[in-house]
Amino acid sequence: MSSIQRSDSKDNEATKDFSKLLNDIFLDIIIKNNIPFVLTDENHNIKNTIPLDILGEEEKRKLKEIAEKMFKGDSKKLEIVEKNIDKVNILLLKAAEREGKNKAFNIKLVAAARLLFNLLDDISKKVKEGSKEINLYEASSGNFAISLAYLLHEINNELKRRGIDVKIKLNIVISRSLPEGVKKALNEYNDSLNVIEINNDQLCPAPGLNQNAANGNISGIEYAKNLAKIKNGIYIGQYENPSAVEAHKLVTAYSIEQGLKKHNLDSAKFAVITTFGTGATALGLVKGLENNESFSKLYVVFPENDQDVAGIRSKASVKGLSFYEQISDEAYRSKVDEVEVDAFKNGLLFEVVEKLGVGESTTLNIIALLNILANENIEAKNFVIIQHDTASKYADFIKSLKSFVKNESKDNKLDLFLIHSNKVITNRTKAALMYISRELEVKINLIEFDPEKEDIKAIKKASYAVVMCAKGIRSSTIAMRLTKEGVKAKAYNAYGELVFNPDDKEELESLMR
Repeated sequence: MSSIQRSDSKDNEATKDFSKLLNDIFLDIIIKNNIPFVLTDENHNIKNTIPLDILGEEEKRKLKEIAEKMFKGDSKKLEIVEKNIDKVNILLLKAAEREGKNKAFNIKLVAAARLLFNLLDDISKKVKEGSKEINLYEASSGNFAISLAYLLHEINNELKRRGIDVKIKLNIVISRSLPEGVKKALNEYNDSLNVIEINNDQLCPAPGLNQNAANGNISGIEYAKNLAKIKNGIYIGQYENPSAVEAHKLVTAYSIEQGLKKHNLDSAKFAVITTFGTGATALGLVKGLENNESFSKLYVVFPENDQDVAGIRSKASVKGLSFYEQISDEAYRSKVDEVEVDAFKNGLLFEVVEKLGVGESTTLNIIALLNILANENIEAKNFVIIQHDTASKYADFIKSLKSFVKNESKDNKLDLFLIHSNKVITNRTKAALMYISRELEVKINLIEFDPEKEDIKAIKKASYAVVMCAKGIRSSTIAMRLTKEGVKAKAYNAYGELVFNPDDKEELESLMR
């Protein structure tokens, strides 16, 4: 295998051309894999716009079913929603349409491709300086990491195929528990990926920056930035890099515009609905369409506080983020409405994920749409929903909890003790269990408590207990204590994975010793 080093004259020549080589490889990957990407800013020279499809009667029927659960007990609102659904056009921007075939395909891939393309010259400089391994650093809650790792995996394979001894590696800072499906997707590209766990569930990749300063923590963003400096790597900066916004301005906004034209629809009568992760999608949409009447309103969706929806920020966690400050600017105030939704009410989030086959962030958009349609005098006549990703990465979470409930339910009743080892994760698990108990027709009695503040007398009264917490560490400790005191107790993590089983004789003997 040839090596690119400054000491060798032949390699020197190769190094000179490395920047062009890297660009060519990257563009080949874009074209070969149908990745939405803008080649030049002029004349919208875009490869692979994102498909925009009208929801049919079957999808609208499912929306009505979901609305029935959302507005149960409020017949007036339900009546308005059902009337409005039949009157409006609802379109889905399918940024995740191909995720079943390739788990990197989600809305984050649009930004990831643009960001990486704009870093190719910086990567080439490192190679010219003699580096064989170039390290990129970023904080992510999953999807962005998957997209970047996939692109680097493809580039590294091509470099290897050409006999070039250079590797580009993504070092991703993960600061909270990830859905199992996200972990699996990341593992597919682990040859180009290094996961760095801060191991602090209270830290989002991008929590409220002021709040972190107050409690002495730094955000995952700052952690990744500092690592890039210390290790002489390259920081990507999806939360502040204008390239992410440009990608959505040039590709996502343009895809909506072209899709509406294709369906012969009047774009001025449309509102667009998107969640707020980094804010790049929302800001890019407004910037891409601000000079014309391509849509009447942008709805930016947040989950209510303390609701952990994968990759999405609550209003409390966006203060201090660059893109949020910009989208809140007066220039966009007439175009942008912020919507907070209760995603976990009655297990609604997981109902939509399973029934419509969309991801958690897309689900928030659907819940927001139904809330908007519940108003008698809605401003927009038609809607475009951004489909951020599909259900595949979150299916394992629901599947494992369903299996857990089936296995542990006795006489149609399950006494479940949910531990407050992390309030955010606990609420997510609780919502999923509410949905599953309804689906399986199993009664679940949830008793929530913080073992550091409350004693365990309530559990000790039971003859059998199931204990759950985010990672299973504290639930294991409590289950062991209960078992020693004569109460048969199993411990699970938030995914319904068994972490302590009193029926395991070896484990029990070890504990009793």
